[in-house]
Amino acid sequence: MRRFLLLVTVMLSAMSVSVAMADDPATKETEEIIYCPLETPPQFPGGDLALIEWIKQNKVYPQEAIAKGIEGRVIVKFTIEEDGTVTNGKIMKGVDPLLDNEALRLVSIMPKWSPRSFDGKDIRTRYNLPLLFKLPKSHD
Repeated sequence: MRRFLLLVTVMLSAMSVSVAMADDPATKETEEIIYCPLETPPQFPGGDLALIEWIKQNKVYPQEAIAKGIEGRVIVKFTIEEDGTVTNGKIMKGVDPLLDNEALRLVSIMPKWSPRSFDGKDIRTRYNLPLLFKLPKSHD
């Protein structure tokens, strides 16, 4: 139920609806009213594709994890402050301390985000980010 409400909230916050009113018989002009969402989600500078690219460029797969064949998905939770600063990185679902520490390092060096805005005011937001660590397939 909680996921459903979150999904509905995200969908509603991402949409804006415009409604055209009927022609005013006195002026023969059409007036357009635009309804904007009260809430905008936080955003990495440049959007989701930029976040993916930033992760690719900054993620360092630990050599020891490569040697041990460790891979998996680490889910890290962090806070996006009112000024966009990323703080309070914590592992929600870990794989191995080697990969978990790299996920926390990535979060600690992230640039400022555009913070969540509610009713025109920037607010703190918790954000969960899955990070995939996948070893390249060897061609033996």
